[in-house]
Amino acid sequence: MGGIMDKILIVKRDGELELFNPEKLLAKINGDVKPELALMIVNDIEKELEKRFVDFYPNVDNLKDMLEKRLLLFG
Repeated sequence: MGGIMDKILIVKRDGELELFNPEKLLAKINGDVKPELALMIVNDIEKELEKRFVDFYPNVDNLKDMLEKRLLLFG
């Protein structure tokens, strides 16, 4: 990949930081929606991460909320 997304860290439930991995998110929803829609949702989440989380790290609950919102909207 490359660019800003390589630098976005996610706070895991145990407090550890992990690099955002769009493939991991894709794998999580791949069976729930069509592959094209899954890719669109993950790309949309990446854009929101870039814009919204500038001053602090998002956590797994933020990601979960963004994903659920999009699954309700698009799924």
